[in-house]
Amino acid sequence: MTTRRTSINVLALLTLGVGLFAGCGGGGGGGSTPPAGGGPQSTPTAPTQPVAISILFPAVTAGAARRPAYAPSTSVTLTVAVNNAAADTYDVSPTSTSCQLVSGGRSCTFTVNAPVGSDTFALTIWDAPNATGNKLATGSATQTIVAGTANTLTIPLNAVVAKIVLTLANPNPPQGTATSIPLTVAVSDADGNPISTCGGCVAGANQYANPITLTDSDSTYTKISVNGGSGSVVNATTDAVSVAYNGGNLSSAQLSATATAINAAPVSVTQATLTPYGSIVMSPSSVAFTSTGASPQTVQASQAGYSGALSANFASCSSIASVNQVGTGTNPLTLSVAPVGAGTCSVTISGGFSKTATLTITVTTTTITVQ
Repeated sequence: MTTRRTSINVLALLTLGVGLFAGCGGGGGGGSTPPAGGGPQSTPTAPTQPVAISILFPAVTAGAARRPAYAPSTSVTLTVAVNNAAADTYDVSPTSTSCQLVSGGRSCTFTVNAPVGSDTFALTIWDAPNATGNKLATGSATQTIVAGTANTLTIPLNAVVAKIVLTLANPNPPQGTATSIPLTVAVSDADGNPISTCGGCVAGANQYANPITLTDSDSTYTKISVNGGSGSVVNATTDAVSVAYNGGNLSSAQLSATATAINAAPVSVTQATLTPYGSIVMSPSSVAFTSTGASPQTVQASQAGYSGALSANFASCSSIASVNQVGTGTNPLTLSVAPVGAGTCSVTISGGFSKTATLTITVTTTTITVQ
C-alpha cells in the first residue's frame, strides 16, 4: 500500500490554523504477524502517517495602514510535539532552507510523523534558534487520525502576552454623573508584535496563552466589567472591557493588570488612572463688608480631580476690594479680600475642564450727615 503524505497549513496571524489530512498508514498497517503455534508475540507498532507542515509568516510592511492581527515575523523556531513525545524542532527563520519568500511573507514546509489513532499535537513558536529565547505563541489540540480517511484538524496557536498597556477612553469623567468608560487592553508579544483580533480565524483563535487579570485600587466608586459581566479576567482579544463609575466623590482609581509570565522576563504593564473631576468649590462663595475699615476675609477655591493651577481674575474689583493670593498653593487657591470702596464686584475663578466659579464681593458703607 502506498503511504500518502498529508499536510498541515498554518497561518500566523493572531493564532495559527493547522489542517491535518491523514491517508493510509505506513508499512501496510504496521506491526508483525503472530507466529504459528502460540509462541511469543511481539507488540504491534501503531502505523504512522507522514504529515507535511506548511506555515506562512505574514510580512509586516512599514507604514502600512493596518498590520496583520498577529504577525510573528520575528519567529525563528517552530517546535511540534505529538502525544507528549520529545518535540521536533524546525528552523523558520528568514535564512532557513525550508522557507521561501512568497506573496505576503515567507512560507516554510516540514514533515512529521503522526500515529494513526488519537493524537495530541502541541506547537510552539520561538524567537531564537533551537527553541530558545522567547515563546511567541503556543497551542494544542487532540484529533483521532484514521488511516485511509481525510482527517482535518485546526490548532489555534494562542499569542503569549509579554506587554500590556491600559488606556481609558475618558480618564477624567465629571463627578456627580454615573457613566461606563471603555478600557482598551493593548497587548504585544516579547518582540513587540501587537496582538489584535483575527476576524476570520476559527473559534478560540483569539485566546491568550496567558490570560490577563485586571485590578482596581478602588472598591467603592468603580467596578471593572468584562463582556458586560462582573469578571475581571481578559481571556481573548475579543473581550470588551469597561469601568463603571457611579459618579461619587472619587479622588482617583488606579487600574492595573497581571498575567503569568511564560518567558523569563516578567510581563510589562502600563497602568491607567481614572481621575474624575469636580466643579470648583468656593468657601465661602461670597463675602460682604459693612465698612472700608473692616478686617480682610479669606476665601478658598478648590477643584477635585484637577492637578493644575486655579487662577483668579479680579480686574473688575480694583475700586471695591483688594484681592491677593495667600501662600503659593494654586489648588486649593487661597485669597485674601479687603474692602476698598462701596460697591459690588465679581472675581472669576478658572480651573480645569473649562470649569469656572464666581466669588461675589459686596462692600457697603454708611454715611451719617450731621446738620
